[in-house]
Amino acid sequence: MAETKPKQHGPGVGESLDDVVNDLIAKAIRDVDWTLFNENYNRQAEEVVRCLNRAGYAIVPRTPTRDMVDAGREAIEIGQTRPMKVATSIYQSMVEAGSILP
Repeated sequence: MAETKPKQHGPGVGESLDDVVNDLIAKAIRDVDWTLFNENYNRQAEEVVRCLNRAGYAIVPRTPTRDMVDAGREAIEIGQTRPMKVATSIYQSMVEAGSILP
């Protein structure tokens, strides 16, 4: 069976990437915890990460971990001359290795 990729949300007309991410986070919190008191912040945080992952985003450290660097290095295809393909492959491998997935 073919692997399905998460739907990638992106900025619409007049919208920035920050707006898109902020809206996703607000919706995730609103959907998971509607109590007025005794908010479950861990549950909210986990749902935010899941929501971002479903939308095609990942939370990764600013400085790559050793695992991320190793994954990027292993993604390099010898003989590949298309810079966009090389960069995309390395980036995807590094993000996958460093992503926070609850």
